[in-house]
Amino acid sequence: MKFKITLIIVIGFINLIAAQTKVYLNNEYNSVPKNTATIYAIRTTDDNLDLIKIERYYISNDSLESKGYVDAVGKKTGSWRWFYDNGTIHHTATYSEGRKVGLQNVYSRNGDLKLSFAYSKERKSEMPYDYTYFKNHSSEIIIKDGNGFYAGRYKGELSTQIDSIAGPVVNHKAHGKWIGYKNGIKLFEEVYENGTLVNGNSFMKGFSQTYNQFYSKASPLIGLKKFREKLKMNVRFYFENFNPNKYQGKEKLKLIFLVTTNGEIEQIQVLDGLGEGPDEAVIRGLREVKSKWNPAKLRNFPIVSRFGIPYTFEM
Repeated sequence: MKFKITLIIVIGFINLIAAQTKVYLNNEYNSVPKNTATIYAIRTTDDNLDLIKIERYYISNDSLESKGYVDAVGKKTGSWRWFYDNGTIHHTATYSEGRKVGLQNVYSRNGDLKLSFAYSKERKSEMPYDYTYFKNHSSEIIIKDGNGFYAGRYKGELSTQIDSIAGPVVNHKAHGKWIGYKNGIKLFEEVYENGTLVNGNSFMKGFSQTYNQFYSKASPLIGLKKFREKLKMNVRFYFENFNPNKYQGKEKLKLIFLVTTNGEIEQIQVLDGLGEGPDEAVIRGLREVKSKWNPAKLRNFPIVSRFGIPYTFEM
């Protein structure tokens, strides 16, 4: 009986080792050779949760750098924590399918809370956030219990265009006038009511322009309806002998492409396509529409965006 118990324990230990892998990383978490790595990660498959536990360690002292779980496709899920090399907590975040959700906390090297905030549903990862607590570089508490005035570095997709932002926080939400700057020059003013944008005014390129949407989608200059009509006409030209029986009766696919800040279409792809013939016909048809686009805008700044168009072949 003792032999059987020992055998079971040994087999269980072997299975645990087999479920773990070790990889070497740089500070950006890219895989690198061991001799150039600063971090190593241990991945452990948890069959009970259908998740993979990630534990990263500093090579310099083997102390924990971060830990959390990812799903089967590698997206972060649940609670994650990061640490300084002295063992104190650096920051925490909660994820759902790879997206940050809920409260996030950032700490100083000695363990003091510096920042506590959550992403707004309206603005996602773009400032202003929904603040609970904020301590500036002079260690002054400027937001406490969800009330105060934020003034500091800008974070988000527009961080190359905007370097700082300032405005009041009431009951955790942006409220009143917020102003964004680049090198001390005012780029925009926005008015918020309980976290919702009322209106904005940008001052780019020497003139003022108002907006009342934080984000606007890309759109073709000729209008989406006219764009679809031209696309369908072009596809007919390139693929007149479409035979649905050859493609098991499928009729639909989806076009995905990027719209640049200059209104150009790039990186056209077909999702769930029908095959080389019809897929190529739709891609060529799209290229031949020859219409520029109004780029998507974030806070009235043109941004690169991904656009999807479903396409149905006429039987």
